[in-house]
Amino acid sequence: MNIKNILKSQQTYLILAIIAGIALRFYGLDLQSYWYDELYTVTVASYKSLLRILSHCLLLDVNPPLYIFFLHFWIKIFGDTELALRMPSAIAGAGSILAVYFLTGKIIDKKTAVFTTIFTALSGWGLYYSQEARSYGILLLLSVIVTLLWLDLIKNLKESGLSRKTLFFYGITAITISYLHYYGTIVIFFQMLYMLFSSIWYKKDIAKVIATGSIIAIFLVIWMLPHYFYMRLVTGGNFWIKKPDFLMFLRIVDMIFSKYLVIPLFLPLLINIKQLTKNAGEFFNNFKPDSLVFSLLYIIIMPILLVILISQSTPMIYYRYFLVFQFPLFLLTSILMLSIPFFNSLKGFFFFLTLNIAGLILFIAPPDNLNDIKFYYAPHKQDWREISKYISENLDEKTIFLVDRLPRFYKYYLYKYIKSPENLSVRSVQDEKLKYSWVSKNYTKLIIAVEHRVPAEVYKKMKYRDCSEFKEKIITGKIYFYECSFKK
Repeated sequence: MNIKNILKSQQTYLILAIIAGIALRFYGLDLQSYWYDELYTVTVASYKSLLRILSHCLLLDVNPPLYIFFLHFWIKIFGDTELALRMPSAIAGAGSILAVYFLTGKIIDKKTAVFTTIFTALSGWGLYYSQEARSYGILLLLSVIVTLLWLDLIKNLKESGLSRKTLFFYGITAITISYLHYYGTIVIFFQMLYMLFSSIWYKKDIAKVIATGSIIAIFLVIWMLPHYFYMRLVTGGNFWIKKPDFLMFLRIVDMIFSKYLVIPLFLPLLINIKQLTKNAGEFFNNFKPDSLVFSLLYIIIMPILLVILISQSTPMIYYRYFLVFQFPLFLLTSILMLSIPFFNSLKGFFFFLTLNIAGLILFIAPPDNLNDIKFYYAPHKQDWREISKYISENLDEKTIFLVDRLPRFYKYYLYKYIKSPENLSVRSVQDEKLKYSWVSKNYTKLIIAVEHRVPAEVYKKMKYRDCSEFKEKIITGKIYFYECSFKK
């Protein structure tokens, strides 16, 4: 094959996209400081007692415990550095790219696999969550696997019936993703409903589907029921998530497709709306449960409708949770694009590839600062590492450090840098027993690092009355930092 043919081959650019996507997921893993959610994760996963981790996840965490348990054992082997704890997410992110290509090619077809893999490899938010010590990178990988296994089961139900082997791996993956995040549980619930509907439609393997669904349900009820009742008891069903607004839905769209590219990406689909409408009409006239388009529309729309309905009383919509729908949306969009002749041509492929490359570049170096990212490979997350270093170098004999939330989750970096942590008291600004007047009398220095500005009354007292030296600045990640050396 000569160079000209290589440059015209889709396979060449696919391989380059895969290599770039995997390389970027491993590059700069320890560049960012842990932000609050990651500090929370590493603190709880580092508890010595599994029973303490279990009780914490049961009483204080709205998510299932699998990821925290996994990290607990990971830390014992690899340590708790940023590089070590973000590595599982990076591996999962790389695995997602490869799983999309090989499994989609095997279960659907090669052309669809090429488009969906490029979507996945060059996804900015896919990159972001593959570099965070949270569960979302692994959630992406499992959503790819469980969706494709489910589609494979639906596809083969009519002709050969449900494969015991595929059903077994589906069941294992379904339980795993459900213990990773509750959005995974919602997806599995609707997948099992559709599988039951399909088996009844074709009058095949109904008992297998019911048995599989029952086994999955038993495994989930063991955790979900006690967790639900504990959370109702502790929170009354009211969590930190606010009711969704229009901006939240815009952020969800941005996270899936990139806000810069939604219009140019879908413009060819809009131009060919007549062809798509005709295809849709033929599809509904010849409906079959094993239709790829219908299956994907169902597994995207139905869970989202349920989440929106529940959120009217108990808000549970948050943009990053929708990562579980990223792969089904990528797959559906690829199928729709390939139903249009333009995208089956070399020009169409290069148009699609160029848009995805542009989307990734604009994510890494955005022209705006809407996501608090000026340049992805420069510090942009909450920089608790730098704050802790500063405190360690400017610690007085009696210093108090005030933070927004639970103080123990901020001690990871403090205990790494401070030689005498007993000289530092860490308290929460939300502590009702903590009074400013008491702080000013009992401590020589006050340091505040919070996600919102301090009340104007306290600010004026510090700056104009009580401090012999007063400093304020905004730290990376929108942390408002105040330092006051009290007059004595």
